[in-house]
Amino acid sequence: MADQQKPQRHKWRDCTPEHDIRYGGYLSYRHLRIIGWFCMVLSQFAVIMSLNTKVNPDSAASLDFWKNFFAFFGNFPIVLFMLANFAYINLQKGSWKRLFATYGAIAFGLYALANIVVFHYGFGLLTSFGYKGNFQDLCMTFGIILGAGGQQAYFLNMFIDLFMICLLFFFSDYYPKHRFFEGKKIILFRLLILLPVAYEVAAVIIKYNIYLFNFSIPSYVFFLLPSKPPFIFLAFVIIAIALHIAKRRYTKKFNHTKEEWDAYKQTKAHSLKVSIMISTIFAIIGFVDLLVLIGAILGVFAKNMALPPEQLDYAVAEAIYSMVEAGLGHSISLWFIIPLVILFSYRKQHKNPRLDPLIPITGVALIIFVYIEGIFQIITLNVGPIVDRIKKWIQGVLEEEQSGQQAIEVVQSSIRSLLDGIRFH
Repeated sequence: MADQQKPQRHKWRDCTPEHDIRYGGYLSYRHLRIIGWFCMVLSQFAVIMSLNTKVNPDSAASLDFWKNFFAFFGNFPIVLFMLANFAYINLQKGSWKRLFATYGAIAFGLYALANIVVFHYGFGLLTSFGYKGNFQDLCMTFGIILGAGGQQAYFLNMFIDLFMICLLFFFSDYYPKHRFFEGKKIILFRLLILLPVAYEVAAVIIKYNIYLFNFSIPSYVFFLLPSKPPFIFLAFVIIAIALHIAKRRYTKKFNHTKEEWDAYKQTKAHSLKVSIMISTIFAIIGFVDLLVLIGAILGVFAKNMALPPEQLDYAVAEAIYSMVEAGLGHSISLWFIIPLVILFSYRKQHKNPRLDPLIPITGVALIIFVYIEGIFQIITLNVGPIVDRIKKWIQGVLEEEQSGQQAIEVVQSSIRSLLDGIRFH
């Protein structure tokens, strides 16, 4: 009896939608968006707790753990949203214009709104009440500067992050129809990927100079700085390049057509392969970020070894704070996203896509509710400290006059002048 031949195992690149693997993932782009907005809402509790400690410093010790706990969730949304967008682009061909229009319009609108509300009205009102610091000092005071440590406060700038990462994938994957980029000139289009990279590098340099050297920048620049840690952006740069290399390898080395590549992208095998690749990149980037942070701390420690013990501890602690606030060490959060990436499939669709807009609307509504309820709780729980601060402010205003009596005479004179004017008319 002839030996039965074992069935030949097909390689992943030979899979088609008709001959595919069984595992298709469990999480879709919609699930990632829901989880991302949930993390965004949780991260806003850290902002409320930071405000509470500013009003009542005595509560800092009891709230410190929970503030850091909720702030940690601020590292997840941008990553989850970008993975969801990656699935959205693959499911709906030609959706680049829609994504750019959406994120561009939202980013510009929120930038204008933030400048008007925060700077013009908020900061202007504070200066009218006697605040003598500048806008940057105010941001540093409330911990809302656009570093990685304050990103949970600046969910507005999340759309700038998404816009920049979309540009990464666009310049690495899209084939322009203009004749100028035909043939080998497509390399010129691919080199445009350096634009978002240069933007991110400039933002990192600005943020590091702010934290390490107290560098001053114009107020309008605050709302243009991305909020994600630099190593997370590096992870997406590597992902975009890796996907481009995989596409070229599939079409050039293995002699497949572009149509075969498009069909292969719709397979469960390729989706799982992409998930494994992204998980590997996340694991490596998180590890490298941790090593860089540890190396930087050891460098600061070695540089200040000659200092007395108390000054050494202070120098090292201040350096750690500056490095963490500037973004180092935050990419470790990518490790926690890896299980979601393995369960995620960019090819899973939903029968009712009209429900998708309800996700961000609900997320924004919950964030507004958190701020309203949080500020209400701060006021009700800290009536005493707030009243004391108001009294100190009134006392400081009165002390600027030569005496309290002269201030009263000025008020009385103003009232009499007003009454005389009413009688005259």
